Order: sequence, then structure tokens, then C-alpha cells
Amino acid sequence: GNKIDRYSKEYDDMVDELYISAIQNPLYRNTLLTCDKLIIHTMGASEKNETVFTRYEFEKQLNCLKEFLKKDIKDETIEKILQNYQMESFSESLDSYRDNVVQAMIKLKYFKYTRSRYNEIFSAFSNMLPAFVECYWEEFEPEIPSITFDLATLDGFIESDLDDEKKAVFLSKAEASQMTNAMCSFVRDTNVSISKKYVQAAWNKLEEKDRPQFMVKYFSKFAINELQNMFLQMPKEYYALRQENGWHEVLLEKNSINESLCKKLLAANYISSYDIKKEKSILYAGDIEKYVARVKAKR
Repeated sequence: GNKIDRYSKEYDDMVDELYISAIQNPLYRNTLLTCDKLIIHTMGASEKNETVFTRYEFEKQLNCLKEFLKKDIKDETIEKILQNYQMESFSESLDSYRDNVVQAMIKLKYFKYTRSRYNEIFSAFSNMLPAFVECYWEEFEPEIPSITFDLATLDGFIESDLDDEKKAVFLSKAEASQMTNAMCSFVRDTNVSISKKYVQAAWNKLEEKDRPQFMVKYFSKFAINELQNMFLQMPKEYYALRQENGWHEVLLEKNSINESLCKKLLAANYISSYDIKKEKSILYAGDIEKYVARVKAKR
């Protein structure tokens, strides 16, 4: 083999790996787990030039590993330890590990994905499910159709930092009739494609004041006859947008939402035109600008 300088980082890293690999042995690990005192070694030499392993290096390694198994330590220390494991061989239960250790394992994809590992995370570390799914998405996604999720778990995914494409996959696991507030907010705010049944369910749960903007966003999801009825579920100023037997004008507040709505209604041939109209204000000096939309007669 090659010579290694006793005072080099290479030597220190080799020693780290040697001791870290030892805690893969259940007997060794359990001994450290049951130890509640500081580990000291009185027989070893104190200077590096006197031994391949000083008493202080021995004490540091064992006490560090004990803290790793039993207490919270810095994330970077945990990751350094985990990176020296033989990842492919890890099959132990996670129950004996602290939350921050399991979190680091997930981040490093320390263990292979299995359905039983998912079940273990779900049972004992449910708050880490989104991070677990994010890291193991490639392996996890094909199994989604065969997994039954409760609404609380789906809400956890929807409210997490997962990207919206993944959130939409979890939304599809819920019945539209079971839409939660978190799901409704996601449908309202996201820019990814959403199935019409969830859009309709979200509409039904929205507050009246939020419906104009929502209609603009999902205008293309609905047929004209559906929009007709939806106008009656919006603030009163929109009621008049329903088509009647004759042509008529509708005044709408001048804002970006109503401008977008008028453009879409015009493109759909629902109104013949729209422009800005000035009205005298009763409360303030000067005029108030409003959009006037000319609604076509009912066909």
C-alpha cells in the first residue's frame, strides 16, 4: 500500500471512515447508544509521533459517534459521517435515529428507496414526507397510483415546498368533492394545468370576492352557458353580464381583472365591444372611469 503522512488530512479521513464504518455493526452501535457518560481512554499515548492513534483521537471519535446516535449535532457533522457510510448496505430501522439525522439521510439519499422505507417515514417522520418524496421522486412517482393517501397527507404535500407539477400529481389523488382549503388555494394560485373538476370544486369553495380573478384565470375551462350561471355567483356588479333577450350595457369597475375579463368575453364573441366610460362621482370631485361592456343578446 501507499504511505500516508501521519499528520495529513488523508490520514485523518481514513481514521474517520474506519470508526464510522464500525457503527454499522449493531453490537457496536447499541453499546454507544446505551452509554450515558463521556468516553475516555487513559492507556493510549498522547502524541501523534508516538502512536498510530492517540488517546485523544480515540476519545474524539467515540464521543462524536455517540453524540451522532443520541443527540442533536451540527448538520455538517452529520453529513460528513453519513457520507462515509457504505450506503448500499444500510437497511436498519430509522426509529433509533434523531430527526436531524434522518433528515440528513434523506437529503443525501443515504438509503435506497423502497415502499417499506416510505411507510417508515410516513409512520415515524411524517413531517419529512415532502423532503423524502422530493429526493426520491424518480423512484416514488411510479408507485403513487397504488398508494392510498389520506387528506391530511395530501395537504402536507400541497402546502410543502414541492414544485407545483408534483403538487398537481398529489391533487389528482383526491376526490374533487373532498377539496380542502389548501387544495383550493393551490388551484387558485398555481400556473400548472389543472383538471376542470378541481377548478370547478375550487370555484365552489372560493369567496365571492375572489371569483372574478379566478374566472379570468380559468376562463377557457368553461362553456358560455356555464359562465352565464357563474356570473350570478360573483359580486353583484357582474350579475348584469348574463345575456338577456336584448343587447345591453354593463358597467364594471376599471381595474386589470375586469379589463382581462372584457378581453376574454370579446374574444369569445360574448360581448360586441367594451371601452372606458366616465361617470360623475357623488362622493368625490371629478369623474370616475369604468369599463362599459356591451353584452350581446341571448341566442
